[in-house]
Amino acid sequence: MVNGETSIYFSLNPHPESPHQLLLHIQVPYESVSTMYRQALTSIKQDIHTYGFGKGETPESYIALTYKPLLIDHLKQFFFRHCVNALLQKGIVKHKIITLSRPQPLTTLIDPEQPAQFTFSISTSNTPVKNEWKKLHFKAPERKNYKDLDRQVEFFLREEERKQKESKSLQANALIMHHDWVCMSVQVVNQQEQPLLNSLEQKVWIKIGEEEADRQAQELFLGKKVGDSFITNNDFFQDAVSDVFTTHYTFKVTILYHISSSFFDMERFKTHFKIKTGKEMRQKLIEVFSFRHDISQRRETIEKLFKLLFHHYPVTIDEKIAQQQEKIVLSRVQENPDYHVYKNKPDFKENVKLLAEKQIKEILFIDSIAYQENIQATEEDLIHYLHLFKRPRTKEFIYFDIPHTRLNDQEIALCHEEMKRICQREKTLNYIIYYLTKKS
Repeated sequence: MVNGETSIYFSLNPHPESPHQLLLHIQVPYESVSTMYRQALTSIKQDIHTYGFGKGETPESYIALTYKPLLIDHLKQFFFRHCVNALLQKGIVKHKIITLSRPQPLTTLIDPEQPAQFTFSISTSNTPVKNEWKKLHFKAPERKNYKDLDRQVEFFLREEERKQKESKSLQANALIMHHDWVCMSVQVVNQQEQPLLNSLEQKVWIKIGEEEADRQAQELFLGKKVGDSFITNNDFFQDAVSDVFTTHYTFKVTILYHISSSFFDMERFKTHFKIKTGKEMRQKLIEVFSFRHDISQRRETIEKLFKLLFHHYPVTIDEKIAQQQEKIVLSRVQENPDYHVYKNKPDFKENVKLLAEKQIKEILFIDSIAYQENIQATEEDLIHYLHLFKRPRTKEFIYFDIPHTRLNDQEIALCHEEMKRICQREKTLNYIIYYLTKKS
């Protein structure tokens, strides 16, 4: 630990069952732990009514002793959500670690008198994907040759051009509205509105919903713009840092980026896919309008690419890692309205297993090439990536999807660094397709 900053360091630990296992340690300095412990103690005190004392009058020494396990659980969750998860994601990319499964928390040690210690287990791989992939012969599937597809693309372009003109004339795109994406920094502050945790801050994205459940976020952001900063104790941010008990923290929020949903920005689209002409842009859009057997040309291209890579670079996936991914696949499938139909099919379990293994291999190849080619996701790349979520058609361009944006029918905050990591994969995928198709 240096000058009270959060330190992050890595170490390899041989595992008897898995030779490629990384232990990742993140340490939060004592000063930050002690400060937030005092804040948590003050916060929980406001809601405790102990016999013989009025509400909020219970001695802190009694609370610290009686509610210690609750306070510790809260601090574990608070630090993970506020800074540790971001440091975890950032560290994985910085040290070019290929993760074959989600990092698994092993131990979390919290003591008000000591630095906090977070330890994660990461299943990784040193299987090289050589630069020989650049020599592979790849031809993207051709579009359906229907005139109607061209008309659909032209209609899409005209509509978005109209929306853009209307939006600019009203200057509506500058102000945050429903369905927009917003990125912000969030800091816990004291009564003098000074940050409590020095350089530790939370940087998150949220999509502004229009449902009643999203009312708190609406009150905070609707009508605001990039650069606006405000102090709040809104429940939206209390819930975002912990659900162990009700907190009463004060936050300073600064709006960093804003992606308006009022129109689809063609210039951003062209930049994202390295498109130079209007003709190339139309050809690119055709990829998500041309379907064969309910699969878009874009998706068909990606599936064909991975099939080619798997054929030339066969990889065996460890069974335990595959089982972890199977649980993730199953949780996603269970959200599908036709889940019970799929579940009753005799090959359901086998299909889940195959899909899990396929997803692990895809990440293995994509991350390997990203690190080889030193492909990094910038803030601008992430904005381009999220821009594709604006329309159902353009969303089809996205292969590596972000985590669920909603929980209990409410839009939730998403970790900025985790989003950037997913964006890096998407950028790498686009890079591979662009390289191989241009080469051919």
